[in-house]
Amino acid sequence: MSAACMVFKSMFSPTLGIVNAILGTQLGWLESRSTALYTIIILTVWMGIGFDFLLFLSALRGIPTHVMEAAKLDGAGLFTRVVKIQLPFISPTIPYVMCTNLVLAMMCSAPMIIITQGGPSRSTTSLMYLMFASG
Repeated sequence: MSAACMVFKSMFSPTLGIVNAILGTQLGWLESRSTALYTIIILTVWMGIGFDFLLFLSALRGIPTHVMEAAKLDGAGLFTRVVKIQLPFISPTIPYVMCTNLVLAMMCSAPMIIITQGGPSRSTTSLMYLMFASG
């Protein structure tokens, strides 16, 4: 977590960051009150998307191949196969991913501690960071 936060902090640096180099700007992503929280949200999503992808990929690979082959032979289109076959098969995975992401989002205070320390102007202060700081 701390290594990813430090890499992300350097990527969004106003002078040396690759994001500003690609966009051609000199915006202080983590120094601005209007963009700091959104940058932290992007970091949190970026750090969790790999695990979510693996969960959904394993759920999709758990679908029996004979069911998909039968749907293709019956002439089901791509949309029909996704909505009527794949989505019901992976439906137990969806609430699990949503619940775990909700818990992680509520407990995510490491980016605030490592990168912004709740600033600028307390714009990235979350409940967990507030508990950490007051403790």
